[in-house]
Amino acid sequence: MKNYDKTPSFYNSEEVFNNFLRSTSYYTGIQECLINIVNLTKPKKIVELGSATGASTFLLAERYSGRGISIVGYDFRENIVEEARRLNKFKNVSFACKDMVEFAKEPTDADFVFMLYSFHHIVDPLENKIQFLKNLYKNMKKGAYVCVLETFIPENVKLSDKEKIKEFWKLRSEEAYASTFWAALKYKDLTKENIKTAEKIASFSEKNEHTCGPLVAKRENEYLVQRSWLKEKGKKAGFKVLLDQPINAIGEGVVLLQK
Repeated sequence: MKNYDKTPSFYNSEEVFNNFLRSTSYYTGIQECLINIVNLTKPKKIVELGSATGASTFLLAERYSGRGISIVGYDFRENIVEEARRLNKFKNVSFACKDMVEFAKEPTDADFVFMLYSFHHIVDPLENKIQFLKNLYKNMKKGAYVCVLETFIPENVKLSDKEKIKEFWKLRSEEAYASTFWAALKYKDLTKENIKTAEKIASFSEKNEHTCGPLVAKRENEYLVQRSWLKEKGKKAGFKVLLDQPINAIGEGVVLLQK
């Protein structure tokens, strides 16, 4: 996990996060998917691994405030954890500094563990992800869920095929531009100044998403896998696979496991 700070990150600044990732169609879509899954599984104790500044944790706390749910967010970056604590307005939410790999090595009484855009930050070799799943299975209680909401490599693209991965990533760049442009312009007057501001935000979003493409292709800090890979390794670790579904056509998907 030590190289994570070298990865283009949209969590380190609240302003950047709000302009970019929070405004993209794929982020809002993946969050709605998480909300639906929590509604269906009805957990009481939730853990988010790789919680960053707590956007998803706060959203769950807000949506399900009357259900007696408690949520703990873990992130290994102390400064990010401190920012999450500063932003926290919920009594049933807390944050702690811990690497997700280390978390998996210890017993947990959580009913529901989720990773939203964080599973891929378990560094190569791929055996590290496999061991992570084995440790989680060993240390979770029976019936608990593990939900991975992630950008996945298409099933017809090999992890070693750098050119196809970069080609696939162009779609994400285009979607980043389109969705953040319209989000930035929403509820604004149609003036030249507002349009230019929306274009600036959209171009920033497109550029940063484009930057990730070569990193994914070269497996530098962005260690994505396919859903089929995660499904197979989850089964081998002992989990039942309840869901293995796409969320959109540009890579987002969900794999829901249960012990």
